[in-house]
Amino acid sequence: WFSTRKRNNVGMTFPQSRSSPAFVPAVARRRGKTRISSEQPSYQLAGLDLSTLWIDLVQRGKVSATVQLSVAPDETANRKKISVEYGVRLKEGHEGPKCSEYAFQIGLQPGEVSQHPTIKSINATLERTQQQDGGVDDSSGVRFRQAGDFIAQLQLVRTLRPSPSPGVSAAVTSTAPPYNPETDSFVTGPLRLELRPLVGRIPPSLHGQDDESQKDGHESSILTTFWDIFHNVSPADVRGHFLLLPTISEKRNWRPQAFTKSDCHDVVHLAGSIQEPGSLCLGFNSIGAAASQNHIHLHGWPCPPVPLLQISQNKDDNFSANAWHAYPVSKVTSVIDFLDIENGANGGTVEVSWLKYPVFCVLLSASVHHLDLLGKALATCLDTIGKNPYNIAFLNRIQKSEKEEEEGGNVVVDLEEKDVIQEQFVDVYLFVRSKERSSALPTLKLGISEMLGVFHAQNDQELNELASYSSSAQKDDTAVSLMEQALLDVSVDDEENTWQLIKDSLSTM
Repeated sequence: WFSTRKRNNVGMTFPQSRSSPAFVPAVARRRGKTRISSEQPSYQLAGLDLSTLWIDLVQRGKVSATVQLSVAPDETANRKKISVEYGVRLKEGHEGPKCSEYAFQIGLQPGEVSQHPTIKSINATLERTQQQDGGVDDSSGVRFRQAGDFIAQLQLVRTLRPSPSPGVSAAVTSTAPPYNPETDSFVTGPLRLELRPLVGRIPPSLHGQDDESQKDGHESSILTTFWDIFHNVSPADVRGHFLLLPTISEKRNWRPQAFTKSDCHDVVHLAGSIQEPGSLCLGFNSIGAAASQNHIHLHGWPCPPVPLLQISQNKDDNFSANAWHAYPVSKVTSVIDFLDIENGANGGTVEVSWLKYPVFCVLLSASVHHLDLLGKALATCLDTIGKNPYNIAFLNRIQKSEKEEEEGGNVVVDLEEKDVIQEQFVDVYLFVRSKERSSALPTLKLGISEMLGVFHAQNDQELNELASYSSSAQKDDTAVSLMEQALLDVSVDDEENTWQLIKDSLSTM
């Protein structure tokens, strides 16, 4: 039952210099007159240069929102509200303008400072970070702490994000509440998506911009519908944070936050279109696993996250800028059990592995030539886990192997020519949960970023607690960090049975 099977791609690093195309500032490639910090990575989806489009949004002041915060001016029960604007803007840095968070109270007189504790805390942290220079957690503009492979990252303006949809916060399963457009903030209210610039619309052909001819079911269609991309008004990453969803221009796509078979099919193909490979992470949170809005959507942000990138650069270990092996979960080299799904009729294989990881995680991997089979395998897994909350991450990567030839029925490696074959793969990480919050950390909802190994702390105290170790939190008689303990705590209750059910279902595909 227990195996130590190693994945071929894990542990491989492909050195890449800072002068390579992956590090060329996105806006500089399109507009030679605009100088942007080299900290802005390049990333594309289905041919859309999302990095450049993000900078455009920031320059135009579009990555911003207004929120009402309550204050208690006196001892009475009456509470008044203040208006706060927050978002991302360009700020001069050592290597050129860079994206930076901001928040301020609207209506203050010149020189007046907000006394609201949340705004004071955010601005004090921003000021402290900007004054420091060269520390392990500050030169990037992101404060973080490390405990083993896991990272705790301090979030600032994201703590001001809109309230969840009704019925979402109290969910204990992945079953979505009945969809109601009147309470869907994506299609109604001041934050509805139609008020935001459309970053891009991906047609079913997966190439080019909005092509009306595709709506008639053109034979070259790969996706089942158009997909819209909007910016997130409360970004978790100042370098870019997007919402991906089946186009809202068609009301048939106004549906709850549940990942359907067509979503499985479409998103594995979308992940296969990421360029450079590994430069973008797509993530889904189910109801009961940190979803905040009951409208089908995914998140997309640059990979690797700033803390993981900076730690590796400080170690000078030839870390790739487009690191598909950046997250703690993607560094796992041991599996508990595995199953290979082969499609004899059409060819192709999907490798399915139960990873040795604190929270139950199944990794499904396939070449970009076999994404239809990968989508079907993911859909089968989701059908099998039932109402358990879940998160899904999608990454693509390059797998390098030496040329193989057949001799007398045996496959041998051509050691003389040593021809290297590069093939793109898509990796899908499925995390199956028992609950949304850990009793070890009840103030924090754990979503796809936390499942991958990067925790979003809401304040300095929580940041330090996440990276702390406790003798009472142990795994195999060894003290673990609060982050690892939280993952252990929210994992599905019966992991072996869950895997066996998944394995049995996949075996009948």
